[in-house]
Order: sequence, then structure tokens, then C-alpha cells
Amino acid sequence: MICVRTKMNWNNLTLILTLSLSLITSSCKSSKISHEAKVNALNLQEVEKISLGSHQDKILQLFGDPDIQEDVADNSEETAFIYINKNSTLYRTLLFFNKTTKKLTAKTWLAEETDPEINVQYTLKKFPTAHFKTREGPWLNEHAASDDIFYEDKKLGLKIQVRQHRNEIYSITWE
Repeated sequence: MICVRTKMNWNNLTLILTLSLSLITSSCKSSKISHEAKVNALNLQEVEKISLGSHQDKILQLFGDPDIQEDVADNSEETAFIYINKNSTLYRTLLFFNKTTKKLTAKTWLAEETDPEINVQYTLKKFPTAHFKTREGPWLNEHAASDDIFYEDKKLGLKIQVRQHRNEIYSITWE
């Protein structure tokens, strides 16, 4: 599997994630750290605490080895750490690092059905200083429109992806 992330079209990553969620379990590496540290990588509050620009070594100390580490296909300068929820076998946290500096350039947390953050109003209230602008997701191809809406605050570097048909949060990204 190749991870895709571009500034121009964030839906590339979303599409790859959506298509590959059920195939992930077989690709997982075994963890060399405690179960508690790995669980922290799945927790939104812990992901929120890490600052963009943090060094890769600090993230490894906090969260342990990623379940999957992939080069970002559309950007030869980045690598992605992917942490998977072992109970649901879904991607949970994606962390993007500059290969040269090993600094965190973006982080994405994906909501699951059991998270209170799946509720759009609940999640938007978590960011009281944000001034969100909304935009529709781009067409997936000439015959299929995206069902996604993005709430973005460029000043905060915050992007919240909502699946319209379910009125649920799909992901929260900082870049």
C-alpha cells in the first residue's frame, strides 16, 4: 500500500484510506512498546497535544513504532506513520514527517462510531477559537461527486472532514 497526501487534493489520502481499511490487519507490525503507549496514539486528546514540528523520535517515545510506515507517494519528502485500532482494525492516527528533518508536518485523527467526536456539533464546539469556512469535497471522478464537506480554519491549520450522508465526522487534520 502507498500512502498519498497532497496539499492540492487531500481527498487522495481519504480515498486511499477508505479503500484500504479492510485490508490493513495483515500488514501490521508487532509493537516493541507497551500497550498503553500504543493506545495513546489512538486517543484524540493525545494526538492534539503533539505540536507540528515535533521530532519523529519524540513521537516514537510517546506512541511507539507505527503499525505501518509508508512513503507518501505524491511527496517524496514525506513519510507517514499509521497507527491502527486493533479492536476495529481501522486506521486511527496518521502522522506525516519530513524525511530529512524528521519533523512532524501534519497529523490526522480518524473518528470511529464509538467516539463522541463523531458528532459534528460536538466536535466543532471543541475548537471555539476556530473560524471555519466550509467547502465541498472535490469530485472523485467525472461521474461521482464527493459526499464530503470540509470545515477549514487555515490560520489554525485545522481541517475537519464530514461525511454528509451520515452527518458524521470522518477525520480531523492539522497541517
